[in-house]
Amino acid sequence: MKKNPAIWIVALVSIISGVLIFRSFTGALVTGVLGTLFWIGQSKESKKVKTHKNKRDGNLTLLLAAAVIKADGRIYQKERDLVRRKFEHDFGKVEAHQYMQKLETCLNQKVQVNAVCHHINLEFLPSEKIQILHFLIGIAVSTGVLVESEHLLLQKIANRLEIGNVTYQSMLAMFNYSYQQQHTNDSKKEQKQEYNYHAKPSPSRALDNAYKILEHTSVATNEEIKKAYRRLAKIHHPDRSIHLGEKFQHVAKEKFQKLQEAYDLIKSKRGFK
Repeated sequence: MKKNPAIWIVALVSIISGVLIFRSFTGALVTGVLGTLFWIGQSKESKKVKTHKNKRDGNLTLLLAAAVIKADGRIYQKERDLVRRKFEHDFGKVEAHQYMQKLETCLNQKVQVNAVCHHINLEFLPSEKIQILHFLIGIAVSTGVLVESEHLLLQKIANRLEIGNVTYQSMLAMFNYSYQQQHTNDSKKEQKQEYNYHAKPSPSRALDNAYKILEHTSVATNEEIKKAYRRLAKIHHPDRSIHLGEKFQHVAKEKFQKLQEAYDLIKSKRGFK
C-alpha cells in the first residue's frame, strides 16, 4: 500500500470509533479494517467518476474544436497542432494521440454544435465555458486570419454557451489577427498574414483592443475604466481557476496578463493612476 496520510487517519478514527462502540480490541480492529477498506473503495470509485468526467469533457471540447477547424473550409496543420498540445497537456501524450485520432473522424463528419453546447451547459461551470471559448478562438486565429465563417460560428457557440457578446468581443480582442470575409487565393499573401500574426498590432489598434478587453469604448470615463478593471480582474484572476485544475491555469494567467496590459496602456494614454 502506498504511503497516504489520509488512509492512516481514517484507520485511526475507525479504530477509536470501534473502541467507543464495542469496548474491545477485536471490535476496534474489525471496525478499523472495515472503515479503511470502505474509504479506499470510495476513493477509487471517486477517481473513476472523475476520470470518466474528464474524458467526457475532453470529447465535448474536441467536437467544438473540430467544428471551428473546418468552419472556413480549410484545415491547417497549425490548428491540429494547437489541439494536440492542449490534449497532451491535459491528458498526456498517449491519450492525446487517441484524441487526435478522434479529431480526424470528427473532421469528416458534421458536428451538431447546438447539441454539444447543450451538454456543455449541463456539465460545465461558467468559468470553464469561458476557458473553452478562449481555446476555440485561439484555434480560429492560429493562422493569423479570422474568416467571417469562423467568426459567425464562434459567435454562435458563445451564444449557445450563454456567454454574452460583450464578453466574447473582449476575449477576441486579446488576440492579434487579420479579419477577412473569405480566404484569399493568393498563397503568398496568406503566408505574409500568418507571419504578421506574431507582430505587435499598430498603436491605434492596440488601444482600441485595450478598450474592448475592458468591455468599454474610448468614451468611458476614468472611473468606469477603473471599475471595469477591478470587476474583470476578480473574474479572470488565476487564483479563481485553481479549483479547475492545472489545465486551465496557463490560459487563465495568459488572459489576466492581457487584461493587465490593456489597463496599463489605457492608464498611460489617459495619465491617471
